[in-house]
Amino acid sequence: MTKCALLAISATTLPVIAGYTHAQNFPSKPLRIIVSAIAGSAPDARVRQIAPKLAEALGQHVIVDNHPRTYPVPDGDE
Repeated sequence: MTKCALLAISATTLPVIAGYTHAQNFPSKPLRIIVSAIAGSAPDARVRQIAPKLAEALGQHVIVDNHPRTYPVPDGDE
């Protein structure tokens, strides 16, 4: 397939596919930010500075949760 034909196919199918997908209301629950540092540390303070602005922008509550012995990316099944 040539580049021109591939571009034409993708230009016609992507808008159709995008029309069938519907965005969910995100976030539907309060947003929880898990900080892998102790309370009062520099990372905790920075996240707590950002959290109110994030809550205002998203229109949802933002919870800052400290778990000093967790990995930076927990599985979220708490």
